[in-house]
Amino acid sequence: MYYVCIDLEMGEVEHGGVSAQFPLSHEVIQIGAVILDDQFHFNGGDDSFSMFVRPAHSSITPAIFELTGISDDMLAGACSFETAFGRYCEWVRARTGGGKFTTFCWSARDYVQLRDEISAKAGHRSDLSGNLDTFVDLQRSFSDILGTRTAVSLEKAVEFCHEKFEGRAHSAVVDAFNTAVVLNKIARAPGLGVSFPLIRGMERGKIEEERMREARESTELESSLRSTFGAYLPKELLDSFGLSDENSKVQAEKEKSLAVDYSTYIPMNKLDRKLLRRQEKLLKMTKKLPLEIQHQIANHHPSLKYSIPPSKWMGFFVKMLYLKSDMYQRLRLPGDFPF
Repeated sequence: MYYVCIDLEMGEVEHGGVSAQFPLSHEVIQIGAVILDDQFHFNGGDDSFSMFVRPAHSSITPAIFELTGISDDMLAGACSFETAFGRYCEWVRARTGGGKFTTFCWSARDYVQLRDEISAKAGHRSDLSGNLDTFVDLQRSFSDILGTRTAVSLEKAVEFCHEKFEGRAHSAVVDAFNTAVVLNKIARAPGLGVSFPLIRGMERGKIEEERMREARESTELESSLRSTFGAYLPKELLDSFGLSDENSKVQAEKEKSLAVDYSTYIPMNKLDRKLLRRQEKLLKMTKKLPLEIQHQIANHHPSLKYSIPPSKWMGFFVKMLYLKSDMYQRLRLPGDFPF
């Protein structure tokens, strides 16, 4: 299993993009990505991808130039979106040897942009859209760990992990690398219990939920099927409405995240177990502090802005702090990294 971290930089389409010619408000102007191996390690410049994309319906505004440092001149000789994303897909296949991989982006916005831009510009290329099947919103997973519904910026997430943001922010490949730093940190933390639900799996779940909602509004089938009378109905009929326990289990199995291949996941060695015991001991000590002291600790940290429960924050803080020890191999930018 490989882990790909991707980031996009986008330009604004004139007039909001609300036209029959191109219905999107943004276009991709840069694609950046890095690949981590099954131990969440980054092995150098060959495992990074960076390519400018020539927009078809927009030019670089002063605000986008100030944010990204990308100018119209830099994009003049760039490839089209279809060609650039096609080359990205080829690069992933080459670096993974055609094996399994999961793609992480910092917020689902990148996934949605790729989905919609592929549809608008390369709808005939099923080979491109197929690369969206295993996308994970790492920002959402990170927020879930901290118990907050507020989206945490990538720069702040790196800081929360007790790491330093490396490179120029809003360069696609640099942001992809720093996304990998966060992934590396939280995936390797013993006892953190992070989950990585697939975006497309959640989309299918929403579609199914909407279908069932419409069925409930139009008929009284659900209540009758779940009644005593429902116990005598054929299993096939219950399955057709997604109401049998067995059908739910099968569907849950189908939607199970492929984000982390636990068969190759990092085994917990003696040092990890010792580290986990030290963490648990320190966490027990912090929980014995008066609640007002716990709040004071949290209030002196930017986590206050994100409404993170103090106990959640302290638990995460301790785990991330211990991972700065020598037993943890953090990611560093290599000298040949394509900024």
